[in-house]
Amino acid sequence: MILVVACSDDTAERASANSTASKTPILFLGNQLTIDPAVSPELLFTSLIQAQLVREELPFRVNNAGIAGELLPNTIERWQVLKALNAQLIIVELPTESGSETSYLQVEQLLQMILRDVDIQRVLLWTTPNLGQPLPLQLAERFKVSIYEIPIKNTDWEEPETLQSQIFQQLWPAIEGKLKD
Repeated sequence: MILVVACSDDTAERASANSTASKTPILFLGNQLTIDPAVSPELLFTSLIQAQLVREELPFRVNNAGIAGELLPNTIERWQVLKALNAQLIIVELPTESGSETSYLQVEQLLQMILRDVDIQRVLLWTTPNLGQPLPLQLAERFKVSIYEIPIKNTDWEEPETLQSQIFQQLWPAIEGKLKD
């Protein structure tokens, strides 16, 4: 007797989805660079990180919770839901567009909320220092959180796919180090 079992594409897709769903999440928070609407989803740096995780067979999956144009108060409100993901690593794109006191207080509030709910070793901040004030560096130092500066030239904005690749290349070693700690 010969038994042949076939898998439809639908079954294979569900198996793949279940495999991804069972992996530990890495949560990305941010706005314009984390979820750039001008870039195809597969070319976002978060997608490049997911592809790298798969290549290296690491048991993690990317949850990109970035929203283009989102203001900090909205991210602060969403944190209550996002923390339920129980992410192994939380990577936050810090805003640099304003050095105002309001912006400082909002970033500080977001960091306090995150650090109240998760171990400091599970948080990684990144910023583009040449686009704004030293606000993120001051907060990272105060909270003793790892921060990575990714310099961006004004011309980089003209080629968003290249910019996403640059962010991936500069951020991946820090992420990989955090995941292997």
